[in-house]
Formats: sequence, C-alpha cells, structure tokens
Amino acid sequence: MPVPDDGPVIEELADWFKRSRMCASQSEQRACLTGAHRERIAVAQSLHNWAQTPSTWQKAKCKKRTVVELSVLPNATMKIRMGEQVWLALTSAQQDSWVPYSWVSQDQGNIEIHVPETKVMKCRVES
Repeated sequence: MPVPDDGPVIEELADWFKRSRMCASQSEQRACLTGAHRERIAVAQSLHNWAQTPSTWQKAKCKKRTVVELSVLPNATMKIRMGEQVWLALTSAQQDSWVPYSWVSQDQGNIEIHVPETKVMKCRVES
C-alpha cells in the first residue's frame, strides 16, 4: 500500500500482518481477524483518498502544554498532526480482541490519542 510522500504514519504491512497472525492465539479468532481487516481496509481507503480529502484542522490542548491538530476523515479515521508528523488513526477503539495500531477515543470535547511509542495523550478539543 503506497503512502503519499506527504502521507501519514501508518503501520507497515509486514508488521500488521505479523500482528494479525497473533489472532490465532485468541479465543475469538474470527472476531480478532475481522477487526484487523476492518482496520486495514479503513487505512487503505483513507490513503486512497488522502490528497483529495480536504483537511479542516481543529486544535486540541494536551497535558504538558502539547498542542495537536485533528482532522476527521471518512471511513472512521482521523488525521492527527503532532509537530512534523501526521498520524492516521481509527476513531474507534479496541474491537473484540484486536487493538488498532493507532486510535482515538472521544467523549464530549475530551479526546484520548493512542499512538505507538507514545503514552496515551489526554487532550481537550478547543472550541
């Protein structure tokens, strides 16, 4: 799956494939694999439309005065800009036993950003 030059940080296909094979050890193997494939399809669809999808950015303030920018996309995905990096994240959390590579949960203006190698960022969307 080619990523545009100015595209987002996503999980490499080989890494996703390795993680999805871990579903074999889950009690709900089918549900786990369904979640894995649902995530990858949403990522692929978002990448396909990356350049054509206009970004309307909204700022959010996080702890330690970190400011991130968010832009909601179709296919239950969101762009998250943190400094020079743009992440592509699912807007739904864990489904069954599958945990997406990066995801966002939202609740009345509060947002939690889950991206690899970063602690969960708790933020408040600015009005």
